[in-house]
Amino acid sequence: MELAVMRFAGIRLPHNPRNLKIQLKKSVRNSVLLDGRSITDKILHTPKLISGKGELYGEHCFEQFNRLQMLYADKQEEILSVPGVGAFCAILSELSLAAEPMDGVISFSFTFTCYDGKNVSKKISEKSTYHVKQDESLWDVSYKSGVDIDKLLKLNPWIRTPWSIKEGEEVKLG
Repeated sequence: MELAVMRFAGIRLPHNPRNLKIQLKKSVRNSVLLDGRSITDKILHTPKLISGKGELYGEHCFEQFNRLQMLYADKQEEILSVPGVGAFCAILSELSLAAEPMDGVISFSFTFTCYDGKNVSKKISEKSTYHVKQDESLWDVSYKSGVDIDKLLKLNPWIRTPWSIKEGEEVKLG
């Protein structure tokens, strides 16, 4: 079985992070009434943050980190696919080299700021099928098409897991 890995902007991260944190937060404002009771009058949702720490391995580990730096510098919202969690419109908002490099290994940390419910300019059209592009997962197809992941799995019973699709495969959307 192939273990799924995170993807961002169509780029497959070479290794899953060893730590992953998903932070959901609301700002709540309560108002106190004259009779002493309080009411909640404003709830603001802040963007979801997905952060983690991991390692890049091999003789090309600095090239891999430099590719992440280019994505950071790009400052565009792209699709972030996290195995078992889903796909989100996100920006790579923090990236750092977290430790001294060792032979063929560097440690790094990252934070993605996710914007739920925001349209992605790359949204695919309402077709009955979709041809999978390189390094896409079913989560990516779900996000781009607006079709729920469970519905996609029911429509495509030969797909066992959301990350097990291959480039060029045809996915039924409806």
